[in-house]
Amino acid sequence: MHHKDNQLFDMDKSILRKEMKAKNLALTPRERADLSDAIFRHIESLPEFRDAHTIAVFESLPDEPDTAAALARWAAEGKRIVLPRIVDWGACHMTFDIPPTEIDLFVVPGVAFTPSGHRLGRGKGFYDRYLHRSSAPKIGICYPHQLIPSLPTEPHDILMDQVVYNCPSLH
Repeated sequence: MHHKDNQLFDMDKSILRKEMKAKNLALTPRERADLSDAIFRHIESLPEFRDAHTIAVFESLPDEPDTAAALARWAAEGKRIVLPRIVDWGACHMTFDIPPTEIDLFVVPGVAFTPSGHRLGRGKGFYDRYLHRSSAPKIGICYPHQLIPSLPTEPHDILMDQVVYNCPSLH
């Protein structure tokens, strides 16, 4: 790509991030709760979830599906829950404080996803840098409006194995 093309590519991602954040924050508290519950109940129905002992998930931000109830439920069911921790903001590195080989399932947030599993994150590459270290299943989660036909992608982007968005998941 030429420098000008890179600028357009980054601008498209930036615009998409802003649009999705606005749509996510426009959900009413009831819509967010209902969609979040449906997303996490769907994950619970998957064999990857049932077979997993250690699940890497996240504490949700206000513009993401709410993980609070699922985290409590999963911990009560005996699942080992690990959360990401930023270890170096400058280098955009995070950890889950256990070896990647101990993680059986990743539940991954994103700004947008495609049906084929491409993910647009917040732009720092934290998840892409970590996920390449594990072969565990990766489930992207999003609201239905965050599932879009295509995304600008880069070679280092990590594909999700499934995307759950409150409808039957896509493989």
